[in-house]
This record gives sequence, C-alpha cells and structure tokens, in this order.
Amino acid sequence: MKGEAEMPKIPDFKTAEEEAEFWETHSVSDYWDEFEPVKEELDPKLKAKIKARANL
Repeated sequence: MKGEAEMPKIPDFKTAEEEAEFWETHSVSDYWDEFEPVKEELDPKLKAKIKARANL
C-alpha cells in the first residue's frame, strides 16, 4: 500500500538464542515475503505409518 513503511529484512543471527529473542518480539507474519516455499518428501516408511495412524 502506498505510504506504508517497509518492514526490515530478517537479520542474520549469530546464535540460536539471538534468533529466539528476535522472534519473541516479532511476528513471522510481518516477514512473509522473506520466506520461500519448501518441498520436502517424507521417507516412505514414515509416510505409511502416518497414514495408518490417521486412518485409526
């Protein structure tokens, strides 16, 4: 939108603790444009176990 301030980029973190502190005070929804979709494949055995459990 016109006139809206642009959100800063997600900073580079030196430690997991530093990253955790950042996300405690920021919303991931403010940084949606920073993320990219990821396609992951599950191990077939794990996939079968999950499917079996879901059908119980």
